[in-house]
Amino acid sequence: MQRIFIALLMLPFLIGCSEKKPAPDQLSLDYTETTDEELGEKLKELPGLKKLELTSCRKITDAGLVHLKGLTNLEELSLHDTKTTPAGIKSLQEALPDCKISR
Repeated sequence: MQRIFIALLMLPFLIGCSEKKPAPDQLSLDYTETTDEELGEKLKELPGLKKLELTSCRKITDAGLVHLKGLTNLEELSLHDTKTTPAGIKSLQEALPDCKISR
């Protein structure tokens, strides 16, 4: 009898643990050593991303920006102090015209 009672008390907790949590819509990788390839891997899990901060990610180049082109919900992107070029940013801006890109 006690086991059934304890199981019933824990049921809401167990159900809550099994629910999948929604992916975040913001990601800050500021001041990290993230590479283009690592960025691509992280973004695969965050298709609904709205804000991405890459300030001082000095290993992010134009090759990393290619991974962002599929993030159609992206509204804000910070690329201060990265190795991206004006040409790479222009190409990304054309792919994501509604995204505010700061550099």
